[in-house]
Amino acid sequence: MSTPGEDMPTVIEEARMRVDAAGVYVLVFNMGFTDRFHWGLFVAEGDTDGFLHHYTDKSPTGDWEYQVISPYNVQNSLSLLTALKIGKLDDMRNEFLTVVHERLKDVKVDGVQSCRKWLLEAIYLLANEGYLGIQPDRNKINFIEYEAKDAAMRAMQARKPSVEKSRSSAA
Repeated sequence: MSTPGEDMPTVIEEARMRVDAAGVYVLVFNMGFTDRFHWGLFVAEGDTDGFLHHYTDKSPTGDWEYQVISPYNVQNSLSLLTALKIGKLDDMRNEFLTVVHERLKDVKVDGVQSCRKWLLEAIYLLANEGYLGIQPDRNKINFIEYEAKDAAMRAMQARKPSVEKSRSSAA
């Protein structure tokens, strides 16, 4: 797996994405395959920057680990395909963001490890604790995955990144 922002094969030539401050987004990155992606959770501080939370096997030992990239700018990645808005945080103070970041460190993935499975568990955890304003329903969270993958496939085909809102989002 590659870390978002590294040089990777891409069909997106330039990203001019804008997001909503305090928005929580599923980010889907091109991995050079038509049906395999890298997945992350983005908490926007402004209209282009924020915190990228993801699960990667790029640790020195090759084990999977949680990482946060901050600052992360959605316009600086040539591999970012889509940003799907799934919620909005009510509080962007440092103390509150620290609690969210700490909770994401606790996300566990059972069985075969992947960034996608970590993301789905992270969404469930944040929804279950009331941070996202969406129901902690596995079927709804699986639908968010479907929406994000569909948006990524369309972005690859159009050769243009997209910012979309999930139908499950109240934000």
